[in-house]
Amino acid sequence: MRQPRFAIVHSAAELTEAVAKMGLPCVVKPCDDSGSYDVKLFHTVQEAAEQMVKIQKEKWNARGQAREEAVLIEEYLDGPEFSVEMFTYEGETTCIGITQKSVSGAPFFVEHQHIFPALMSRELAEQVKAEVQRALQAVGIRCGATHTEVKVSAQGCAIIEINARLAGGMIPELIRQAAGIDLLEQQIKAFTGQREKLEVVCRGFAGIRFFMSDREGTFCHAEGVEQARLLPGVCEVTMTARPGDPIQPPQNAYHRLGYVIVRGRTFSETEKRLQAAAERITLVLKEEKQPIRLLQPAPM
Repeated sequence: MRQPRFAIVHSAAELTEAVAKMGLPCVVKPCDDSGSYDVKLFHTVQEAAEQMVKIQKEKWNARGQAREEAVLIEEYLDGPEFSVEMFTYEGETTCIGITQKSVSGAPFFVEHQHIFPALMSRELAEQVKAEVQRALQAVGIRCGATHTEVKVSAQGCAIIEINARLAGGMIPELIRQAAGIDLLEQQIKAFTGQREKLEVVCRGFAGIRFFMSDREGTFCHAEGVEQARLLPGVCEVTMTARPGDPIQPPQNAYHRLGYVIVRGRTFSETEKRLQAAAERITLVLKEEKQPIRLLQPAPM
């Protein structure tokens, strides 16, 4: 199966050797963090080395756990990103579906939007599912939910990472809205011996758009939230930013300010409803006289 070339490095010399083998640009990231924290794309060895030093200076990850000094260097794969949600019981794996993702744009990779199920040809979907199935078998997944992130390029589907857990980013809620499957409930049942055969039938599509700022400042409040909640297909609008919080253009998932979840009959309708809801909302910053628009996701 295909995956990015990678190396785990501890020093500038190891980094230089790794980049020489895999080429530029490359992605530098911690080995043990989450939410795209300290994940960044680099076009020179010097910049990559500076990021490695920055990562090694931080002794604790975003969850308060001690970080290793090792740093992961990965080949950059250009192409659309998806995640494949699967569920395994006693070694038998069911594909729940594929989620289409949009990120904030290089050099950072902050997830900005998810739509479930993804819009892709049946042939490509089967290829992606088969590749992930092989990957899960290779690592020995036996029970529970998995969240596998992939990229699709001209060379085919590549496995970026396998997570032996439920997806983050509210993806389980999108699955519940679109297919009526509660993956958290299924996870509990699986680990208490209550096997339940999963039949996935999507009644439509569901999507989430995360709110992000295009500038630095101090958050006061958001306008238009109630209007957004009244739009067709909107299930939930939540602001996670609080008055007085410092905000900035996103570099990791912890810079997201809130989200909207919608349902739609088609992929296109779902995407349009996400956009319509986001357009209702503006941010009021302490330093700004006029409300500002939310940052828009990079094109998929």
